[in-house]
Amino acid sequence: MRSHVTIRRFSSLPEAMACASYLTAHGLDPAIDEFQHATVQWYLIPALNGIGLSIPATQEESAQHLLHCVDTGEASLANEGYEQPRAYGRLGAWLYLLIPMGLITLPLMLLLLPFVIVQLISGAILPENPDEFAELALVLAEFIFALFLAWALISFYLNTRRFLKKRNQEQSSQ
Repeated sequence: MRSHVTIRRFSSLPEAMACASYLTAHGLDPAIDEFQHATVQWYLIPALNGIGLSIPATQEESAQHLLHCVDTGEASLANEGYEQPRAYGRLGAWLYLLIPMGLITLPLMLLLLPFVIVQLISGAILPENPDEFAELALVLAEFIFALFLAWALISFYLNTRRFLKKRNQEQSSQ
């Protein structure tokens, strides 16, 4: 007797993974055949006759029943085990940006930015000492880095604002 039985074949990896997740959520142990080929050499899927979903032979009957319920619409897929994610506002979006950078990094950058600008302006006249050249290059690098961070923050803010505005419009239209 075979230990695993192929119960379905799929034309794409996301379909096979969704079905495997559904069966796993119901306590079964599915395995996706040709998983490595499907991820690395996806163009071979038609030649492999699709992606197979195997299940232990002892669980075949319950897996077929679950998939039949999904096919006929008897299974409730919409709210089964699903929790609506919490909606985050602007504060959540800013915290999402600030926490990976470190909460202290942004205030320090904003605090140091005027000093960097003053150093850059004061060193605009070419220094006579070569050591001052290296110092000027370092100040310039700090300034460019600060500009890059400012650009990243501004673009993140504008994109977040646009997304939140679109989401609020969709929620108000429902």
